[in-house]
Amino acid sequence: MVGRSLEGQYRRPRAESGEVVLAAAGLRPDGFAAPLDLELRAGEVVGVAGLLGSGRTELLEAIFGLRKREGEVAVVGNSLRAADPRESIRHGVAFVPEDRRRLGLSLRQSVLSNAGLVDLGSRSLASFLGRDQQRRILTHIREELSLKAPDDGAPIWTLSGGNQQKLVLGRWLQRRPRLLLLDDPTRAIDVLTKREVYDVIHAMAEAGAAVLIVSSELPELLGLCDRILVLRERQLAATLGDGIGEEEVAAAMAGVVFSPAGAGTGAGA
Repeated sequence: MVGRSLEGQYRRPRAESGEVVLAAAGLRPDGFAAPLDLELRAGEVVGVAGLLGSGRTELLEAIFGLRKREGEVAVVGNSLRAADPRESIRHGVAFVPEDRRRLGLSLRQSVLSNAGLVDLGSRSLASFLGRDQQRRILTHIREELSLKAPDDGAPIWTLSGGNQQKLVLGRWLQRRPRLLLLDDPTRAIDVLTKREVYDVIHAMAEAGAAVLIVSSELPELLGLCDRILVLRERQLAATLGDGIGEEEVAAAMAGVVFSPAGAGTGAGA
């Protein structure tokens, strides 16, 4: 259907990690039951798993500055103020939200206008990107992510879900972020676009960025990530590394002790 085989689970080659990109100490997003410490290094892809309501989105929003938090957060040694997304952008943090239509796009504006929204967010409210700058950004997104948007002046809602996501992700990539926060980035997109998103994640990590990704699909996390943080009841329940399977992650999410024989016993919260 898509012109090439997509069989087999995507497996990202593991790379050597570099300098510390994200360092969080005593991080407690608003509504969390307990603080947590977190460290991501250049070249790492770290996953976040958990049931709905476990605090996955809240964790990413707190790091980016969209949610109140306690504790210290630094990116490449630069401390970030709480609830200040503009400062996060200035220090190389990118955030792709779960609900791209509500939080990532301006549906009444054109494809071209949406291409410059991230840059507008990092400038003063009185400044605007010119059409030439918007076109340059859009051209880069087309080249890097194979964006299919034949009419630059068409409303962004006329694009497919996959192409809308490519534009949201592609805008951030133009800024060459050091820390990429992805909240369920392959949700409601086609299988070919998913593979293209996986390739972008791999390329970003290979270029030295650190990636923190939330996903509702356990095979996706297992294929992409060097380790997985499991949240349960708005606190860190486990950190799982190489050699784990879906059963171990699911058990940690549910709060049970995993047994290779398939038997689980309640572990409590």
